[in-house]
Amino acid sequence: DIKISCSDTTTVSMLEFIKGFTKDRHAKQSVFLGCLLQFVQQFAGINTVMYYASSIIKLTGATDSIAIWFSAVTATINFIFTLVGVRLVQILTRRRLLFLSLGSVAVSLLLISTSFMFMGDVNHHNASITAVDEDKETEDPVNISGAILVLCTLCIYIASFAIGMGPLPWTINSELHPVWCRAQAQSLSTATNWISNLVVSL
Repeated sequence: DIKISCSDTTTVSMLEFIKGFTKDRHAKQSVFLGCLLQFVQQFAGINTVMYYASSIIKLTGATDSIAIWFSAVTATINFIFTLVGVRLVQILTRRRLLFLSLGSVAVSLLLISTSFMFMGDVNHHNASITAVDEDKETEDPVNISGAILVLCTLCIYIASFAIGMGPLPWTINSELHPVWCRAQAQSLSTATNWISNLVVSL
């Protein structure tokens, strides 16, 4: 069946794709949805969080070494929950898992913002670091507790993203498009992903 299916498919040029795309309603909808999924994936902020995880944790007053170790923890969480997502996609439908992941990402981003509010004025906290007493016993617990609070909310965010919003846009794009224009449609969705990634990272 696979050989027959492959023999029946023909490669179309980009010009032929554009002509057929304007007439095929299914192709229009699939390309729009595929590009939208990739756009939302990037603007959910995952790459910003992964790029600047250590900088975010340093804003809590943590030392450089603590920030580096905590950023390693976020990367590990991303890896583990991506594997969890592989299992969940076999249990739940793609639609349910996608909306579950997206909703959890939105809530976790609010938790990250709230965690900084509970920490108080960061500038005041950083100023207190310069006034270190002789044994530093009163400073380090504050720094570590603030870093742990932000780390926990970051881990919730990364876990929420990794189970669905991370892999599903790629999975759905591989299944969504009509066979005759699948290559061109996936190229457009991939371009949307990387352009969105560039815009977010700037």
